This record gives sequence, structure tokens and C-alpha cells, in this order.
Amino acid sequence: MRVTQSMITRNALLRVNQNRDKMNQVQENISSGRKVSRPSDDPTAFSRIKRFEANLEQNDQYLEKIQYADSWITNSISLLEQLSDLVMEAKDLANKGADDQYGAEGRITIAHKLDGILQESLSISNSQYLGKSVFAGTDTKTSNPFLYGSGVVSYIGNNETMSRSYSEGISLDINVSGQQLMDTGLFESLTNLLDGLNNNDSTVIGTELGNLQTASDKVLALTTELGARQKTAALIQTRLEQSSIDLNTFLGEVRDANLDEEIVRYKTEELAYQAALQATSNSLKLNIMQYLA
Repeated sequence: MRVTQSMITRNALLRVNQNRDKMNQVQENISSGRKVSRPSDDPTAFSRIKRFEANLEQNDQYLEKIQYADSWITNSISLLEQLSDLVMEAKDLANKGADDQYGAEGRITIAHKLDGILQESLSISNSQYLGKSVFAGTDTKTSNPFLYGSGVVSYIGNNETMSRSYSEGISLDINVSGQQLMDTGLFESLTNLLDGLNNNDSTVIGTELGNLQTASDKVLALTTELGARQKTAALIQTRLEQSSIDLNTFLGEVRDANLDEEIVRYKTEELAYQAALQATSNSLKLNIMQYLA
């Protein structure tokens, strides 16, 4: 096959364009900080990048959920501890009321103080976190799940469990429901004690003194249970944070460009491009001179 002038020119320009494309690709890697940006760069690496990104996104979602769970549990523990403190105060008042040196008037004075404790206990039990009722079960939109009327505390939330997933098919329960609080007997004991003080009934006062101790133990048990869940949440969070670090490292190894290496590559491709330009220029000049000759 005879080599024509147009073939020589076309091949020379093709080499120049190829060198220029390589140089532009390296320049793009440097500016973007990535060596793989599209499937055509490296189909296998691009597929791995997409898998790493999907796993990282899912891991971040789990991490966000467990951080929320930890915050919810921490807040719940704080509220339960406040309730425990109030129970201790109520027990002190019950001890005083059980003393025979207090007559009807003295016990009414104690009853006023106990009523304040009852109201504060209801306020704590109706607390909200991030706009959601803490002790309403899953019915978190209920603004006041605990109601007090006619000397009785009632609960209008539910006994459902709030869970947060932190892995495929695995979750962590994060709440104490209002029904669990009711089951401690705390509110029943407080209201009975209040009636006993107002009615100057030492028998009721003595009975509820013991019931308050039982309620205190049950509130403590709920607090301890949440503490165990909090420890689990902390371990999960640590594991998920490490997973994020590992996934980001793997992703960076496949996707991100080494700037030092890319700069060296750019200089090499630039030299090759300039050499191709020079060779093409010389080739075209030579052929023109031969043509004129």
C-alpha cells in the first residue's frame, strides 16, 4: 500500500491529539482530585467506587440513627434520675407525716409540699425532646400523655417500643413508655399519700411510705436498663464510626488521585505532547519542501 501525504498528515495529527487528550485527562485528575470520575476512566474501579459510596451512605444513615438513639436515651435517663430525686423527697415527707407529733394541720402543710412534688413529677413525665413526648410510647405527638384530675393520674399514651436500626435486621430499643412509669406505682403512691395527709390518716401514710420505696426501686431499675442500652449504643456508634473511616479510606484509594504522581504524569505527557507537535511540524515542513522540489 502506497503511503500518501494525507495519510502521513492524518497519523501525525492523530498522535498529537492523543497526547493532548492524555495531558488533559491528567490535568482533570489534578483539578478534581480524582483519578476515576466516570466509567470510561476505569470500569472496574468505577464499579467498586459506587459500591463503596453506597455502603458509606448506608453506614452514615445508621450512624445518624444511633446518635439520635444515644441522645434520646441520655435525655430519658436524666428525666428518670430527676424522678428518683423527687421520690426521695416524697419519702422524706412521708416519714415526717408518719410521725405522730404532726397533727392534722401539720400533715396538711406537708400535703401542700407533696402536691408540689406530684406536679413536678407530672411535668417531668410530660417532658418533650426535639418536639416529641419522651414517655408517650410511640405516640410521641401527644403533648401531655399524663393527666391529673379528681385525685387520679391517668396515662393516654401507649406502651409501644421505639426502636432504631443500626444494621441489617438489628435494632435497639431506646424508650421507656409512660405505661412502664405507671407500672412502678409512683403516681398511685403519691396520690394516695396526698389523700392520707389531707385526711390525717396515719395508716395510709405508713402504707404509702413502703410503696414509695417499691416505686423508687422500680424507677431505678428502668434507669439501669436504659443505662445498659446507652452502653450498647456507644459501642455501636464506635463501630460505625470506624466503619466510616475504613470505607472512606478504601474509597479514597480507588477513587482519589495522588497529586504528586499526577503532576509528574502531567509533566511527562506535556513533554510528549510538545515532542509530538515538534515532530509533526518537522514532518509537514519536510513534505512541503519535497513537494516544492
